[in-house]
Amino acid sequence: MSTPLYDGGPAFPRIMVSIEPNTASPTLVTQMEGMTLRDYFAGKAMQSIYAGEGAKMVANVDGRYDGQNWGYIVATNAYMMADAMIAERKKFYDNSQRKTSTGRQED
Repeated sequence: MSTPLYDGGPAFPRIMVSIEPNTASPTLVTQMEGMTLRDYFAGKAMQSIYAGEGAKMVANVDGRYDGQNWGYIVATNAYMMADAMIAERKKFYDNSQRKTSTGRQED
């Protein structure tokens, strides 16, 4: 069984409050639909690949390019960049959780 991919959660989370009939208290429901943070980062990375010299660089460096599969190359490189961004982001947040109450980093 493979480990599920950490996708960063929702890019733009929405919190909805619903009030059920015949109850006086509202119920908080977190909506996690729509694009993930991974999809959002990949879309931004794809824009940078297509802009200017990024496209030439990817085509020259990526040995899989055969003149026919440009969309596949851009998409896979954009998601590789998104995965790297999420991994770095996760490291930052994991490290910030280890700070002590004095604000100093634990070893």
